[in-house]
Amino acid sequence: MSFDFEQRVKNMKDVKDVFEPLDISLWLERGTVLGHYRDGDFISWDNDVDFLVFSEVVYPKLSKIEKNLIKLGFNVKIKKQRKYGSRGGSKDGKDRLKISASRQEDVVNISSYFLNKVLDLRVRIPYRFPSRLFNDNGFINVRGIQFSCPEPIEEYLELIYGDWKTPVKTLRSANYHRGKGTTKHNKIDIEYKKLCKKGIYKYLNTESYNGYQILEGE
Repeated sequence: MSFDFEQRVKNMKDVKDVFEPLDISLWLERGTVLGHYRDGDFISWDNDVDFLVFSEVVYPKLSKIEKNLIKLGFNVKIKKQRKYGSRGGSKDGKDRLKISASRQEDVVNISSYFLNKVLDLRVRIPYRFPSRLFNDNGFINVRGIQFSCPEPIEEYLELIYGDWKTPVKTLRSANYHRGKGTTKHNKIDIEYKKLCKKGIYKYLNTESYNGYQILEGE
């Protein structure tokens, strides 16, 4: 299957132009970052664009985002998922959001990551990344347009893919998401156990660890 990458770039630019005036930082992530860093262009079989945003920033501005994207001719779908382990939704940025903006048969996905304050992680299960990777210092050039990306970029790619240098031609994420930031047995889990041994466990449970509920001070 072939894709219209010129249209994809236009879609990316227009999405960026919607988010930036609202003071919402966008980071390219996953396959979009991988392709441009490793190969200098889109991965030929990748069927979408991936952006990352912070949940607590994007959630209060969701209606404006949707309205402005629709004005530009995008078909917008917003998927909200309740807090991990919670029966009720929330309006404080702790919901996991995914905004899918499609136009001319190409899709831009914007996924929100919640901040786990205890471990200083940006989390969207199954992904967990140190917050310091999103410091506004990393950039990727996409056909003449500059976009923010995680930095150090190779650390990010190793966390999500493991061996990111070897192409894996598949759209099944389980076959290529093999990094330490996407599994349950990684350095983050080890750090979690260390905190528990120090007696801080009363402020941490599965939900806080996953990043959807912070219990500090309770």
